Amino acid sequence: MDQKSANQQMESKLKVYNCKNDFEIQTEKSFNQNDINSIQQFRNPLSHLSSPINLKIPYQKSFEQNLNFQVQHQNVESIKVQKMGQKDFDNEQKEKTQEILGWLWDIVECRFIPSIYQIKFTLDNTMIYTKDGETLRIEKLKDTSVKPEVLANLEQICHLKWYGQYSQKEQKIGRWSVKWKGEDLKEVNAYYTENGKKQGIWKDLIRSEAEAYEIGEYVDGQRMGYWKEIYNDKEMKKILIINNLYWWRCEKNNKWIELSEDFWDQSQVTFQGEFKNGKKVGKWYIWYEDIDIWGNKNIVIDGGSYDEKCESLKIGLWIDLAKRFHYHKQVTYQGQYKNSKNVGRWDIWFRQYAEKEFKQIGGGQYDDNGDGIKIGKWIELDDEFFSLKQATYNGVYENGNKVGRWNVEYRQFSSELFSQIGGGQYNSQGHGIKTGEWIELDKEFYKYKQIIYIGEYKNGKKLGRWDIQFRQFCSGSYDENGNEIKIGKWIELDNMFSNFKQVTYNGEYKNGKKDGKWEQMKRELYKIDEGFKKVTEMNCCI
Repeated sequence: MDQKSANQQMESKLKVYNCKNDFEIQTEKSFNQNDINSIQQFRNPLSHLSSPINLKIPYQKSFEQNLNFQVQHQNVESIKVQKMGQKDFDNEQKEKTQEILGWLWDIVECRFIPSIYQIKFTLDNTMIYTKDGETLRIEKLKDTSVKPEVLANLEQICHLKWYGQYSQKEQKIGRWSVKWKGEDLKEVNAYYTENGKKQGIWKDLIRSEAEAYEIGEYVDGQRMGYWKEIYNDKEMKKILIINNLYWWRCEKNNKWIELSEDFWDQSQVTFQGEFKNGKKVGKWYIWYEDIDIWGNKNIVIDGGSYDEKCESLKIGLWIDLAKRFHYHKQVTYQGQYKNSKNVGRWDIWFRQYAEKEFKQIGGGQYDDNGDGIKIGKWIELDDEFFSLKQATYNGVYENGNKVGRWNVEYRQFSSELFSQIGGGQYNSQGHGIKTGEWIELDKEFYKYKQIIYIGEYKNGKKLGRWDIQFRQFCSGSYDENGNEIKIGKWIELDNMFSNFKQVTYNGEYKNGKKDGKWEQMKRELYKIDEGFKKVTEMNCCI
C-alpha cells in the first residue's frame, strides 16, 4: 500500500494536547493527511476539513460552522476561567482571537470578581495575551506541528515562564525548567526526547496558586503507570497525596482520587471512584475537605453513580456541586439522572459556612423524557450566589423557557426570609423574551454593592430611560428603536463600584459613544451627607 493510501485509511481519531487537556476530534469517515496537518498546526480553518466531524474542545461553550459539534467546557484553576466566545475560523489568513472570562478571588470581600481578557493568534505564529488594552504576555510559537499550550490562568499568564532548549526542527528537547514570579520552581521536573515527546519522570504543575502538582512517568509522550496528585497547603502544614493509575494510551483504570477542576485553597474538593478503560463507572463520592466551626473535616457530599457500560453516564440519585463551589458558596443540587440528563424533581441546598446543616432554598421540575428540560414552577439561584449575595429568581418554565412573571428575591443573612427586590415579565409565547418594565440586579450585586436597574424591555431589548439605583442617584436613556444604544445624559457607576468605592462618571452619549466632557465624581463612605464631589474630568470624542 502506498503512503497516500495509508494516509487516507488512517484511523479517524486525533488528539492534540492543549494546557493539559486535549482536543478530541472524531468522525465516521477517514481524515486525509492534509486534514491532519491542518488540525495539528492549528492554522487551517475547521471548515476546510473534508468530512463532517464532532468536536469536543475544553473551555468552548458553543460553536457551529457547517459542522456538527458536541462541546465539553471546563472551568479551571483557582482563578476560574470559562470560554465566552470565539471568532469563526472562516479564513486561513485571518488572525484568531479568543475571549476569556476569568474569575478573580477578592480575599477581603470573599467573592469572585469577573475579569475578561483576550488571546490573539497572529499570522506570524505569535500568541498575545491582553486585558483592557494592556499586553500581559507575548509568546512566540516555534513548533507549529503541535497544538499551542494556552494558559488559562491569569496568574500563570503574568508570572509563569518555561525555558529550555529547542532542536533544529524547533521542537522542545532535553530538560525544561519553569520560573514563577522570577524564581525557579525546583519542584517541577520536565524532560523531552529528541523528537519533542515527553519522557521519563515528570513533576508537573497543575495549579500554581493552589500549589498542586502531578508526578508520574511519560513514555513517548504518553502517561504510564501510577501518577500522584500532590497538594501542599503551607498554611495548614499538610500534604495531600493521591495515587492514580494509567494503563497504555493514557487510559485511567482502577480506583482514582481526582482533584476537582475548581480545586484551590477555598475549594478543596476531590472525587473518588473507579475508572474502567478510561471511563468512570459505579459509585463516585464527592469529598469536601475543610475544618468548620463544628470540627468536621473531610465532609462527604455523597455524589452518585455512573453506568456500568463504560460510557461515563450519570444515572440515578445524585448530589452535585454548584459551579465555583467554595467555602462561602456551599451550594448543592440533588435529584435524579437518566443517561446524564436531569429528570424529575431537583432540589437546591445551601449551607452558610457557620451552619452545621444544609437547608433547601430552591428547586423545580425537569421533564421525565430525559431531555433535561425545565417545566413548571422553579426557584433558581443567581449564578454567583454566595453568602453575601443570596439572590433567587422565582417563576414558571414552559418547555424549558421562562414565561410570565418572574420575581427577584434577596436576603442578607441565612436567618432572614427572602423579600422581593425586583423582577419583570417574559412574553407569553414561551420564547423566554423579556418585555415591559423590569427591575434587575447588577451583575456584581452583593451585600456591599446593592445596585439595581429599572427600565423597559421590548422584544428582549432595552429601550428608553433606565435608572440605576444605589440610594437613588444614577440614570440614563436608551434609543427608542430597541437597539440598546445609549443616548443623551448619563450618570454611570464605576466598574468596581461598592460601599467602599463610590465613584460615578457624568457625561453625554451620542449614538452609543461617549462624547464631550465627562466628570469623575466620588462620595466618601463616612461622608454620605456631603454628596458626590468632582475628582477630575476628561474629554471624549466620537
